[in-house]
Amino acid sequence: SNNNNHNSHGNIKIANENDDAKESHKEKEKLQKLRLKKQLQKQRRKEKKAAAATALKTTLQARQESRQQLLQQTKEFVDKKQKIRQFDATTASAATDNSSKTNRHQGFAPHPHPQNQRNHDVLYQDLRIGRGPPIRHRKNTTVSYTLRAKSHSVGKVLDAGKSFSFRFGKGEVIKGWDIGLEGMKVGGVRRLIVKEGMGYGKRDVGA
Repeated sequence: SNNNNHNSHGNIKIANENDDAKESHKEKEKLQKLRLKKQLQKQRRKEKKAAAATALKTTLQARQESRQQLLQQTKEFVDKKQKIRQFDATTASAATDNSSKTNRHQGFAPHPHPQNQRNHDVLYQDLRIGRGPPIRHRKNTTVSYTLRAKSHSVGKVLDAGKSFSFRFGKGEVIKGWDIGLEGMKVGGVRRLIVKEGMGYGKRDVGA
């Protein structure tokens, strides 16, 4: 009877130890699952932060590109507007210059000399037609003259002379004279506008 009791007691003890082992295993599994859950949550938080950082970087980059594009468009607009203003100013200046030249050259005509046909470097205006014979090539000619800067009527007098003699057509004077005096008659008065190519070159002399 005692042995039976002892054996029964022993069996009960073994059963309790198995239950404890099962409980311990369950606890370990529970802890492992909890750790795994925490790791997954941590990983998801990292992924969310990384995604948020990427989205923020993309947004900032897009804003920067948009800003640069806006600055470029603004610069192009300003440059275009400035070019338009410069063009308008140049056009206005050209129109003023042309108007000034037109007014200054009013009443003048290109000399019909063959060497003046291309560029019209010599313009002339007869103030008085002479009644004497026309001046002759390679013959001595005597003139009175007034040389003015820029304007033929009010420009600064650079030089003047009376009874100035030279052989007409021999290259003893500027080419503008040899061309511009062609066809004059003794006693006549003529105004000439001579461009630099037929005058004194790049020197700012005479009109």
